[in-house]
Amino acid sequence: TGDFAIVFPTNDIHRLTAEITAAGYPIVSPPVPLIIREEYEVQPVEMMFRDPDGVLVNLVQAGVLKKK
Repeated sequence: TGDFAIVFPTNDIHRLTAEITAAGYPIVSPPVPLIIREEYEVQPVEMMFRDPDGVLVNLVQAGVLKKK
């Protein structure tokens, strides 16, 4: 008894989330920051949804550090 996820990196998590939602896939978790860090200009973000077979898919977008 457990679950597993397939994880994919992306550079455009919000566009993909819109497409996934429009396609009718069940969203488990909308895009949320992983950990808020002051040194990041853009926070790392992840989201999860289920594919048609019920497999959990995790999308992860890396953060962007502030320029010094």
